[in-house]
This record gives sequence, C-alpha cells and structure tokens, in this order.
Amino acid sequence: MMAPTLTTARLVLRPATMADFPAYRDFVTSDRTRFMGGPHDAATAWDWFCNDTAQWALLDMGALIVTHQGRAVGQVALCHGPNFPEPELGWFLYDGADEGKGFAFEAAAALRDWALGVRGLASVVAYVDARNDASVRLARRLGGVLDKGAATPEGMVTQVYRIGGSVVLTTDRLILRKPRMSDLPDCVAFWSSDRSVLMGGPWTPEETEANLQAVIDLWPRNGFGLFIVTLKGADRAVGLIGPWQPADYPEPELGWSLWDAALEGQGLALEAATAARDWFFATTGRTTAVSYTHVDNHRSHRLCERMGAVWDPLARSPSPPPERIYRHFAGGVA
Repeated sequence: MMAPTLTTARLVLRPATMADFPAYRDFVTSDRTRFMGGPHDAATAWDWFCNDTAQWALLDMGALIVTHQGRAVGQVALCHGPNFPEPELGWFLYDGADEGKGFAFEAAAALRDWALGVRGLASVVAYVDARNDASVRLARRLGGVLDKGAATPEGMVTQVYRIGGSVVLTTDRLILRKPRMSDLPDCVAFWSSDRSVLMGGPWTPEETEANLQAVIDLWPRNGFGLFIVTLKGADRAVGLIGPWQPADYPEPELGWSLWDAALEGQGLALEAATAARDWFFATTGRTTAVSYTHVDNHRSHRLCERMGAVWDPLARSPSPPPERIYRHFAGGVA
C-alpha cells in the first residue's frame, strides 16, 4: 500500500522523505524521548526512521510526518511487525513549543480514524509510559481504555490503552453499548412522545434521526458518549444514558432517558447511570461532570441525589433556564 496523505482542519499528514530525517534524528537523540527509552544515538534514529517508512510497503501501515503550514512538527504512526504484538498508534511532536496546541490529538485522531475506517482494523493500542501524563491524557481523549490483559513488546514496561472496538458495560440486569442507527425506531417511539417533554421533545422522526447521528458522531470525537441501554437477553433499546459533551457544552454531562414507563421504579436508571459514570471517570481521568435537569423533573433530581451528586448553582449552562444543575464526582462522593 502506498502511504496516504491525510488532512485535518490545520494539519497535513504525509509520507516521509529523506529531507525529514534531520529533524527526526534530532528528536530521537534528545531528552524528549525520555519516555521512549531515550535519548538514543543517531544510528538508532536511522533504524527507527527506516522501519517506520518501510512498514507501508510491507504491512500496509506505517508513519506519517505531521506538518503545519508546511513545517514538519512531528510524527504519527501505526506500527506492527515483529516488535509489536498488535498494531500500535503512536505520536510525538519534535518541539516542546508546539505542545498545548492540540496538534498531537488532531493528527493522532486522523490516523486513528483511518486505521479503524479505511484500514478496517477492529482496534489499535497505544503503549504509554505511565509517567508520561500528556500521552496518558491524549490516549484517553482518543477513546483509549486501559487493557491490562494486552500483550506488550518484549522488554517494555508500559501501560496499554486500547482504542476502538466495542465498549460494552454490563450490570446485574442491563447491557450498555454504543448507539447505532438501527436503534432509530426505538428512539423515535420515545422522542415523539410526551415522555420527552422535560428533555426538549417531542421531536419529529427527522429530528430524532439527526440527533441520533449526532450522538453516534460524538463517540470518536470525544472518546466517550451516551450508551444505549438494553435489558439482558434482549437488544431492544430502552434508554440512552451516559456521559456526553456536544460542542456547545462547557463540560461533560451525565445524561439519561429511560424510554418505557413500565420500567420506571425498578432502579434501572440508577443502575445504568452509575455504571456509565464510573466507566467515564475510570477511563478519562476526569473527576467531575454535571447533569442538566429541568426544574420540574423531580425524578431526575432524586436520581442525581441518590448518585451522590450535589446542586451546583455556579455551574455554567449551555441553555437558558429553567434548569437545575447537579455536579457528580468520581466515586460518587463530593
């Protein structure tokens, strides 16, 4: 396979040329590779550069140089071969001055989407030194979840984050999974009903379809999202619960809707929301989230309080009142 050229809002990810080696060598021989076993010598830099480039011809994956306005700022790579037990998504920026601009996330997300979409991989991993706080945060933003059972390269002491693949949460009575467009009929039945009034409904089928697609699209963008709730033994969607953050939300929100009135009063919303909350805090490293509730939605107020959330009158809202905003904390304790 020929190495592709990928473009994002600000970056171009392109195949490497010999002109890229000096900057690559200077990075590999610098202290910036301290979490990659470095600094290394120039010979090792050449070995790595050739390996990253040759994998396109041998394995249909490899490295791409990240450029911003024509200037090479780093590299992202999808590497496999004898050294790595499975395809690994890696990233680095050459210069610390380019950190904090979102370049690494933007580039790594583009290659992740190519790997899972065009390349058709079920998942990839990221090998991250636990001391490398910036890369730990980035792996989580990419949707990475710690996989303690994953194999690691020989001699490497590392955490393994698995990116892509299915995220499924299981409780005593429920299964929480990512939403899909085949859930649309169940979504329409709820969002066209009066039960959706306190959550912004009712919606037309067309509005529901657009909103479901938006919910699905937030998963790869944020690395987390709302889960479809199903009863064990049946894959019919009965609710939508979990953490999400649309573009206009100032912070992640833990939201929920249980679609069948016959299922209320059994603690199912609490069971699902608690599982989703704990997963969110464990995999993202965040310690707080909010719930935006209508002032008249007393059932949701009680659920927030049962989860240990507290009213936060200072929290920012993405929409005008009437709202009562609750704040959740990792572990369920303020």
